[in-house]
Amino acid sequence: MENLSVADRVKNFLRERKDAPYCDDCIAKQLRLKKRQQVQSVTNAIAGTSGFIRSKGLCFDCGKDKFGTRFSD
Repeated sequence: MENLSVADRVKNFLRERKDAPYCDDCIAKQLRLKKRQQVQSVTNAIAGTSGFIRSKGLCFDCGKDKFGTRFSD
């Protein structure tokens, strides 16, 4: 099994759930990462690049109104 970086895991997670926004907390939970900050550094870095969009709105998973990231091609 290939060991993917946190960044690759986050990007793959969002690509597999096209057009669904997820907050950093829910991404961390889904990927079983201990720190939300690991996800936040990735989502901030990829926002606005290669189809990744970060904006405030409802998270697809928890339903809370907060910043989330989604992939749209």
